[in-house]
Amino acid sequence: AIEVLRELLGEQRDESLLGYLNQRELELLDRVWSVLDAGRGVLGGSIEEILWALWSETKLSDHLSAVSLRGGAAGSQADRDLDAVMALFDAAGDYVERYPEAGIRNFILHISEQELPTGVRERRGVSPEAVTVTTAHATTGREWKYVIVAEVQEGSWPSLGETGTLLGQEELIDLIDEDIDPDTIISRSVERLAEERRLFHVATTRATEKLLVTAVNAPESDEVREPSRFIEEFAQHHGVEINHIQGEGSTPVRAPETLGHRLLSVPALVAELRRTVTDPGELGSRRKQAARQLHRLAAAGVPGADPSEWLSLRTPSTTAELVPPGQVRLSPSRIEALMNCPLRAVLDRLDSEDEAPIAMLRGTLIHAFAEAVARGADPEPAAEMVTAAYMELANVPAWSRESTEESFRRTVDRTHTWLLTSRATFDLVGIETRVKVEISEEVSISGRMDRLERNEAGELVVIDLKTGRQAATQKDMAEHPQLSAYQLALSRGVLHGDQIEDPLPGETPAPVGGGVLVYPAHDAKGITTRDQAPKSPEELDEFAALLPELAHLSRGPNLLARINPTCGNCPVKGLCPVQPEGRLIHG
Repeated sequence: AIEVLRELLGEQRDESLLGYLNQRELELLDRVWSVLDAGRGVLGGSIEEILWALWSETKLSDHLSAVSLRGGAAGSQADRDLDAVMALFDAAGDYVERYPEAGIRNFILHISEQELPTGVRERRGVSPEAVTVTTAHATTGREWKYVIVAEVQEGSWPSLGETGTLLGQEELIDLIDEDIDPDTIISRSVERLAEERRLFHVATTRATEKLLVTAVNAPESDEVREPSRFIEEFAQHHGVEINHIQGEGSTPVRAPETLGHRLLSVPALVAELRRTVTDPGELGSRRKQAARQLHRLAAAGVPGADPSEWLSLRTPSTTAELVPPGQVRLSPSRIEALMNCPLRAVLDRLDSEDEAPIAMLRGTLIHAFAEAVARGADPEPAAEMVTAAYMELANVPAWSRESTEESFRRTVDRTHTWLLTSRATFDLVGIETRVKVEISEEVSISGRMDRLERNEAGELVVIDLKTGRQAATQKDMAEHPQLSAYQLALSRGVLHGDQIEDPLPGETPAPVGGGVLVYPAHDAKGITTRDQAPKSPEELDEFAALLPELAHLSRGPNLLARINPTCGNCPVKGLCPVQPEGRLIHG
């Protein structure tokens, strides 16, 4: 049936199959055709444009909106359906921002790989086979076969501490009903005790077959614990004997039983089969059957079924270092990344994704504009050229093009404004100045400075343009690794032409006046900058002493993972042993 449906919905339709369908089936098929043809008509456009064409052709928007407004069960379902469509468009927007050159097939694959809970409506009326953990108040009107009332301790049950309401209405009631002044201290222990006793009665009458009430009696322990007075009252009232259990140490806990239901997904099935086949405690017949099914799944190409793909059974493909022997060249940005997390710093460079993130494209074009203007280009044509290039590469949907272009132009204009206003403080020395300075036998600093300026005192100042919206805090600037690395390179090198290099015999490095981060895209009214004060020779020596260890960490093959402030947006969490996502493969 699936193959026949594929033949009917393809671009080359098999008309001979239509004779087997009735009129109603033909009408449904014609509706599906119209939706698919609408999507095919905008192929070549952005993912969001294709989705919008498909959604518009379904004509479900008005229908679901009307059902939603009518309310009821159908309205609630319509709300969920509309939310699902909005979530799909949000996912498409996020995907396009990350991979602006990706096509609709890649997006479909991306969505199909998501593991999402399904079957909510089918499971809505099913009572789970699980233990209900609840409060005594929430048991009112409910019953269970077996009930355990745990931790019935004096001091917590009854709890006789003074409580009140946010607005103190109990004091107003006392004033109106009993003419008691609100400033008069009243003990409500009797009322509280009666209420706690009623609550205990509710909790102990919820069982239809068996009830167990537990408490700890440890008067000699560091924290004195005594059973509640309610237990003795309960035993006397019902004529039952309190069972005192003596014991030392911890009580062995039986391993939880496996639930009788499973998540209906291929990865979950493969995981269950793998657990069974590798568990020595399982029955031999179950392990053999699990192995047989894994063999079938592996033959069908199901990921994770082939034992050769199991990380716990595989050995490293190589133990060679990632960096050739000899001196390691580190750029200032790489130094900052290695100080945050060596694992991410190395794996980010090995990322095989061909499509550059839109933020990187934005930064590259802003830097190109600043360089062109500094080299004498006319600012207005240069701004138009980089804006046109950005809008072509950004591949944003039609409805957001205007705001996207306006935001980019604002950043370009503010960059030009800073270039003009900063001339009162700085004199330009170099643009995209290359840096190649040896720090020690193990490591050298190699990279490019956005701008090298000279301040009024004749000191060299490194300028780094940042095109992100978030600015570093001024209190963190003293230890900013990237600017510290640039200052270290300037303090150890000499400007030869357009490159900072090791000094020749007799040459002395120029004095360094610190560094500046410039944020033209920041939302502040003025152009945000962050300054790093000049580093003393002792501070630079301390920073230089850190670099050999960073060079060693970048060599591999073993990589160090470190928790740091950038973990929230890390793209390699699934491989990181210090993150929950990565612990699944690191055991």
